[in-house]
Amino acid sequence: MKMETSKNSRVESTTNSDESINESTDIKSSELEYGVNDNPPWYLCIIFSLQHCLLSLGGTIGAPLIIASFLCIPNDETGNEAKAYLVGSVLVVNGICSFLQATFGTRLPILQGSSFAFLIPAISLLQLPHNQCPAVLNITSSTNEVLYDELTEDGSYATFDDVWTRRIRELQGALAVASVLEILIGATGLVGLMTKLFGPLVITTTISLIGIQLVSVAPDHAKYHWGVAFFYHVCFDDILSIHEERQSSLP
Repeated sequence: MKMETSKNSRVESTTNSDESINESTDIKSSELEYGVNDNPPWYLCIIFSLQHCLLSLGGTIGAPLIIASFLCIPNDETGNEAKAYLVGSVLVVNGICSFLQATFGTRLPILQGSSFAFLIPAISLLQLPHNQCPAVLNITSSTNEVLYDELTEDGSYATFDDVWTRRIRELQGALAVASVLEILIGATGLVGLMTKLFGPLVITTTISLIGIQLVSVAPDHAKYHWGVAFFYHVCFDDILSIHEERQSSLP
C-alpha cells in the first residue's frame, strides 16, 4: 500500500509540475510588454503616441472623404477646397474630443476619431430624393459662380457652397439628435439590457453588413492610384503574417 501511495503521489506531482510549466509558458507567450497600469519610459510614450496617431489618421481622414462624394463635392480644384474644410473640421473636433475625454472623461490616452459605424446611416440620409445632386445650369451668378438647379431659402439658385453646406448642416443635425439618443441609452443603463438581448450573432451580423456596404467605396478611391493601394495591402498582410508566425508580444 505504501509503494502504491508513493507512486501515485509521484505521478500526481509530475502531472502538477507539467501543468504549471504549461500554464507559465502560455502566460509568458501571451503576456504583454506593458499593462494598463504600467508606465513606459517617456521616449517610448512619444513613439507609441505617434504610432497611435498615424494608425488612426487613415480612418479619421477616410470618413470625410467618403462622405464628400455624397455631399455633391466633385473631384476638381473647387471640390478639393471643400474636402479640405471637411478634413480640417474633423481633425479639430477630434482634437477637442480627445482632450475632453482624456481630461474629464475616461482619462485614458485614447484618440477620439471618426467612427465608420455612422457612415451607413449618413450615406442613407444623403441619398434621399431631396438630397440628390442637382444639375449644373448654363448661367452664372454676378460673381461668376456656377449655379445649380436647386433653390436656396431666399428663392435664388444655389451656388456650389450652398449645395454642399446645406447637406452637411442636415447631416450634422441628424448626428446631434442621434448622439442625444446614445447619451440617454448610456445614462439610463439600457445598454446593459441591450447587451443581454443582442448576442454575438446580432453584433457580428451588424458589423459584417457595415463592411459589406463599404466594399464598393474602396475600389472607387483606390482607382486613382492602384500602386499605392496594392502596396498598402501587401505590407499590411505581411505585417500580420509575420506577427502570427513569430507570436511576438505587443505593447
